[in-house]
Amino acid sequence: MIFRYNTAIKYLLSVILAIFSFCPAYSMPETVIDEELDGNEQEIIELEAPKKDLQDVIEEKHDIDNDKINPQKKKRQSLLNLFREQGYQFEKGPIKSQRISFYTHGGVLMEAQRDKDFSSRMQHATNELSLSTIFANEKTRLEIAYNFTKTRDFNDTIWGKFSYFEVMHTFNEHQMLEIGGLRVPNGYEGGSPSSQLHFLNRSQIARTYGNGSAFGVRNRGDYKYLFYDVSFTDGSRFWQEMLGGAEITALASIKPLGKFGDKYGTLKIGGSIDHGRSHDQDFSVVGGHIMYKYKKFYWDTEYQYANNYAGGWYGRGKSHGLYTNIGYFVTPKIELLARYDFFQKLSNHNITTEYTAGLNYYITPTAKVMLNYILATDDKHSAPKHKIYLGVDFKYYSLLDKVIENL
Repeated sequence: MIFRYNTAIKYLLSVILAIFSFCPAYSMPETVIDEELDGNEQEIIELEAPKKDLQDVIEEKHDIDNDKINPQKKKRQSLLNLFREQGYQFEKGPIKSQRISFYTHGGVLMEAQRDKDFSSRMQHATNELSLSTIFANEKTRLEIAYNFTKTRDFNDTIWGKFSYFEVMHTFNEHQMLEIGGLRVPNGYEGGSPSSQLHFLNRSQIARTYGNGSAFGVRNRGDYKYLFYDVSFTDGSRFWQEMLGGAEITALASIKPLGKFGDKYGTLKIGGSIDHGRSHDQDFSVVGGHIMYKYKKFYWDTEYQYANNYAGGWYGRGKSHGLYTNIGYFVTPKIELLARYDFFQKLSNHNITTEYTAGLNYYITPTAKVMLNYILATDDKHSAPKHKIYLGVDFKYYSLLDKVIENL
């Protein structure tokens, strides 16, 4: 009798095991044999499928229910993404993403002229429509920007209003190469785009010697103790009167505090040179700079001397100038700043000095409202000139991304 019960129990167990082994929802645990280092003993280990805890189940159910209620929050392709910061994402092909954006920098200038009535006017420094294309390797991109309100005093062709039209390639975290119509890096502020400016207006040396573009190649390197920016370009400006000369521009800075990281702030000390020829004019600009930034505080000083120049356009004669910027972030959104700005034409020894006080309010990290007051004096006039700038600096997606997200 005992033998029959044992036989029946064994038979029942074998049937249950067979059912579980063939059921896809309850597969048998996988077993492996792990050999010890001495090779004499063997241990059998059962590897069970990982179990989900209660929190995982709750979160999965919440995601499923949320997708049913708010299907627009699911990530999906939409033409509206062309106008968002991350751009339209391509799943296949040579292009990873594309983005269309608009950038503006400028505002209202109010002036109290010497011995004249008060006046005001709109100053459109930059109003750019741009296309940014990132290729599949994520290191190469095409950047195109067209400035509709660029002055037509010298740039009277369609090409004159392009801010840049270039291919950029990032080799690694230290090296970047640019080829095409690009900004000439003449001095720190003169070679910087409008979006990096703390004031509405550039310093006198930056707007005289810098703020120009030409066709060529540019290489930037940023290392622990060294930063450099070198370009070889056509001597023309804004792609006009091309092939009439050549130009080399170089800027380099050492970083004495590099080994300390950001513990004592960042310090850059260096110099720059811009030398070239365009048709019948040689030009040469040399300079030096000191820049320090520590937490909420920054201080920039730059000096340049020119024997002829090719900035926004060409100029003859010897001149020099210097500016000092000081800024402090009272809060993450409020920035106070001041500038001393000196410029002299050595041909007539006329000195122009500008004293600027400013206040910036950051709506987002890439959008700010700017207020500048300028007191300008020069040797030709006994009375000073008073200027008040009220303007904005923003990339439109910095303000509209949240709106587009819900469309």
